[in-house]
Amino acid sequence: MEDLAAVLRKYEIFVVCDEVYSELTYTGETHVSLGTMLRDQAIIINGLSKSHAMTGWRLGLIFAPAVFTAQLIKSHQYLVTAANTMAQHAAVEALTAGKNDAEPMKKEYIQRRDYIIEKMTALDFEIIKPDGAFYIFAKIPADYNQDSFAFLKDFAQKKAVAFIPGAAFGRFGEGYVRLSYAASMETIKEAMKRLEEYMREA
Repeated sequence: MEDLAAVLRKYEIFVVCDEVYSELTYTGETHVSLGTMLRDQAIIINGLSKSHAMTGWRLGLIFAPAVFTAQLIKSHQYLVTAANTMAQHAAVEALTAGKNDAEPMKKEYIQRRDYIIEKMTALDFEIIKPDGAFYIFAKIPADYNQDSFAFLKDFAQKKAVAFIPGAAFGRFGEGYVRLSYAASMETIKEAMKRLEEYMREA
């Protein structure tokens, strides 16, 4: 990371860092922000939707050099009124009393991730174990339709389970499927059961 920062320091550019998943890392290593190395260049984007399960509260955070935020405020004040009062109070509580709330969820996410990987690799999906966030990006087995949209449309119609086609993320995502494990273990187990049935029947 320091090597990357050293290169970026040579240029008069801003570096946008999306760190919304910074609290959800599973390797035991603490997230390192480029913002600590490039204080005059880094624009850090974060929020509470992932770390504190506050999806839908529409609360985002931005940390950036004053020269940038001064310009940002000019457009922001005409586009957005403000986060509602209840959400602001909830955010303060999350960032103070709930500072470590992501820790128990990390353990739960690891269990869900590992369960999905076990079940899908047994069905010959290829998966690189993710070190953070809560998504699996899995390669469709070679013996099946590699058109991710067609594969998942058929799966959804027959088993009423929806994954995201890898092609939705660009041409290099073709042949892959993405699924989230930000769901209950009960839901995940049922989805894996239906996936296994589908793969056996196909």
